[in-house]
Amino acid sequence: MTDWLEREEPFVPSPKRENPFLDRTLRGLLAATEPPASSPSGRSQAFLAALHPRAKLLATLGILVAVGLTGDTGRLLLPGLWTAAHVAALPRAPRRRVLALGAGALGFSLFLLLPLPFLGQTGAMLRFLAKETVTVPLVAALGASSRRHQLQRELRTLGAPADLVFALDLTLRALHLLAREGAALIEALSLRRLAPSLSWRPLGGWVGVLFLRTLEMERRTQEALICRGFTGTPPPLPRRPLEAEDWLYLACAFALLAVLALGRTP
Repeated sequence: MTDWLEREEPFVPSPKRENPFLDRTLRGLLAATEPPASSPSGRSQAFLAALHPRAKLLATLGILVAVGLTGDTGRLLLPGLWTAAHVAALPRAPRRRVLALGAGALGFSLFLLLPLPFLGQTGAMLRFLAKETVTVPLVAALGASSRRHQLQRELRTLGAPADLVFALDLTLRALHLLAREGAALIEALSLRRLAPSLSWRPLGGWVGVLFLRTLEMERRTQEALICRGFTGTPPPLPRRPLEAEDWLYLACAFALLAVLALGRTP
């Protein structure tokens, strides 16, 4: 054997560099698509999680429509209190994720809407940001307090196409898988005193490896579904009727909607 094959090649790691942008982005996506905890603690947390998903879904859809039709920012006070109550009833970790998601969406929208004040549309920008402050945490709180399969079942009960619900579920799972693989890859690079660079060539190779690993895991997931008899249509799940606390919750939501509707009457 030649000498150059037997010669050891020294490895000199580069100084440890961190890339907080990629790390925060992937970990935020991982937290946003993470399923809710199975055992909530606390009276208010247990009450919110024990509510029927259909009641929470109907109330949330009604609030979203009412907020979208509201033209006066001052009328968003009651929906804002409704959203704040839902966020406050969550456990600490989901509450922090919901607040972080709302803050991130608000900051991104503010960045996109910055030219509006120069066009004389400051009021429109403020209305949009106020509505987003109410709606995004409310939807995130709905997802954090309900099981994913329960929301899918209720969406199908309300008439949503089964293919659309199934595609939405697969999209959420794929995003969660992509974020998990990306976080694991960044951790592996950090342990080797490396870090993904934001230049085009290293970033392209890193993203390519990430997508290859994600596609491989998606293929294994599809094979596991086929082995369990999955035919392409989600099976029907058992349904349970609304109980007294669910009707009380819906009554409060409809009362809020009635107040907003009366406020629109001249």
